[in-house]
Amino acid sequence: MRNLTTINHLKEQNSIKNFVEKTVNQLNKDLFGLIDEEIGLPPIEALNTLDLLIVEVQKVLKHLSEGHNLQQFVYKVDLNEKNWHYFAAFQNYEKLAEDIIIREAQKVYLREMFK
Repeated sequence: MRNLTTINHLKEQNSIKNFVEKTVNQLNKDLFGLIDEEIGLPPIEALNTLDLLIVEVQKVLKHLSEGHNLQQFVYKVDLNEKNWHYFAAFQNYEKLAEDIIIREAQKVYLREMFK
């Protein structure tokens, strides 16, 4: 679990229930006050847990975009500026969702490493 820079690295951690749960909790923490509902935890036993989470995050991102809160959320996530510029140029919600999930997972990982 040393490298969480791509979606494939994150998929390696997908089977660790606690890690997935903590990542979803981090997403909900950063979404607090921006949306009414929380993102639910995908079934851990599903083979495509991460894919299901990406779909859910895409829906949230589109909703935030409609309400003009997307940039505020991206700021709270502390997403790399390069990733934001890519999204702004191509409006690729799937890639943005992946980038956000990776960043949130990195936060969880670092918090676990240094506690």
